Formats: sequence, structure tokens, C-alpha cells
Amino acid sequence: MSAETDFKDFKPLIAAVNAGESSADGWQIESVHPRVFRAQQNDAPVAVKTYTDGASAEREFAVLTALREFGMNLGPEPLALHTDEKPLVVMSWLDANPLESPPAPDDAQMWNRLMAAMGASGAMNVMDYSAKVPMRGGGIQNPRDMVNQIEDMLQVKDILDDDAPTADRLKALLEKIRAQVPTEWNMPTKIGLCRRTYDPANFLWDGHHLMAVDWEHADWGDMAAEVGLLSAHPAYEEIPSSHWVWFRWEFARLTHDDDLVPRATIYARLGQVWWAAKLMQNDADKSEKQRDRYLKRAEKLFR
Repeated sequence: MSAETDFKDFKPLIAAVNAGESSADGWQIESVHPRVFRAQQNDAPVAVKTYTDGASAEREFAVLTALREFGMNLGPEPLALHTDEKPLVVMSWLDANPLESPPAPDDAQMWNRLMAAMGASGAMNVMDYSAKVPMRGGGIQNPRDMVNQIEDMLQVKDILDDDAPTADRLKALLEKIRAQVPTEWNMPTKIGLCRRTYDPANFLWDGHHLMAVDWEHADWGDMAAEVGLLSAHPAYEEIPSSHWVWFRWEFARLTHDDDLVPRATIYARLGQVWWAAKLMQNDADKSEKQRDRYLKRAEKLFR
């Protein structure tokens, strides 16, 4: 993919964003997020998202393009890619609001919209779209992949050093996981495009449709892992466990994946350790207390 794709009339806008300017050639530019700008000229506004590296910008542009080719208006329309200087992607502006919290457990309609926003990209066939969206190795296709990701996160933070206060608990958990959880599934699983972003704020509601943003980390994996990690996400901690039983069965029904429920259940249990490791990247007291709750739940699950 070239460094400058489909620029149309966006060159002045891109230059202005890179220069930190608030206007250029009729464009009015407003920062709405540390990495996202809203820009408007004469017609519909556009969003400009910046990235720390060109590979992430190229990834999101490629994923959004593939989604459109697949027939899914699940996220913004990609309009221009720029990878020189400060990498960025110009995309259509979604006139919608991010979810401030998970839907209420009894709001089945919104939960079904959430399933659709998650599951639509999972219907994409890896053989048809891997040329446009190459596999990067970040997706989870079996339990071993999730365990490897947990270990990688812990090693980065040096949590497994003997002096770390949680080292013994984590080492014991990983040993039990290796003994109790199969490394691979004994039946082939359907591989789909997983967004790998679980925060409710990355789902946008316009009053009629629920859409998804932040596709730069998307990769090919087992949708059951998406379901498992979503159910274990810290923002959903107050959602009753009985609700997630319904969610797994309903998601399996909607995606015609008869074996998803047991896989997602195991991934949800592993997700308690996965998110505990993720929370260690934040040293705030709140994260520390939440991490301890995750570890306690995991210790009950893997006795």
C-alpha cells in the first residue's frame, strides 16, 4: 500500500493536522480526542485519526476497506491514508455517541446489537480477505495463544520476578492453567476477523445502529475468544455471570457456531488472568484492587 492513498481533496487537511493547525483551505479542525480530530469544510464532516506508527494506520485503513468490500457499514468509511510524517487516516465522521457503560442486563435488544457489531466481521472468510488484511499473529485461535499473551504481558512488566508481590500467585495460576486447559481445540474452529478492542466506548450508538471503531489491532482469530475477553473486561465486571451464559448461547445461535459456548466459557475463565495481567500495566490503586479481584476469581476457577 502506498504512503498516499485516495487523497482526493484532503492534502491541505492532512498538512494542517500534522502542523497542529486549527484551519486550512476552508477546513475547520477540532480536537475531540487525543488522537482524533473532527474536520469540516462545506459538506459532511470527516474524522482524522492519528497513529504512533505507519503500520497501525495502514492496518486500520485496510480493515475498514475490507469491511466495506464485504458489505458491512460497521464502522467509518476510510477516505485517505497518510503514512509520512505523522501517520493518519481520514475517515467518514460517525454522528453517534460512544457507549458510556455496558447495556443494562435486561436490555436484550441492545445486547443483540452488540453481538451484531462484534460478530459481523467474524463472518469474513480468512481465505478471501487475508491478502487485504494479512494475519499478524495477534489473534487468538486456541487457548495456547491466550496463555502465551498472558505470559508476554507478565514478562514485559517483570511480574514473574521473584521479588514481585504477586509472582507466586501468578506462577501457580499459570501452572494450573497449563495442566487443566487444552493447548488446542480437538476440532477445527472457524477463524474470523476479531477487532480485539473491548471497551464499551469503542461502540458508537446513533439511535438506530450500533457501530464499532478502533480497528487498528484487528486480527484473525476465534470469535469465541472475543466473547470470552469481552465478558471478562473490567468495564463489564458488574454484569452478572448468568447474563454471560445467555450471551454465549445467543451469540452461538446467531453465528451458527455450535461449539462456541464451551470455547467461550474457557476463554472467559482465562480472561480473568488475561485482564489481571493487563491491569498490571496501570499502577493506580483502583487497578491494583481490581487486579486482585481478578486474581481471586481466577484462583477459584483454576483450583
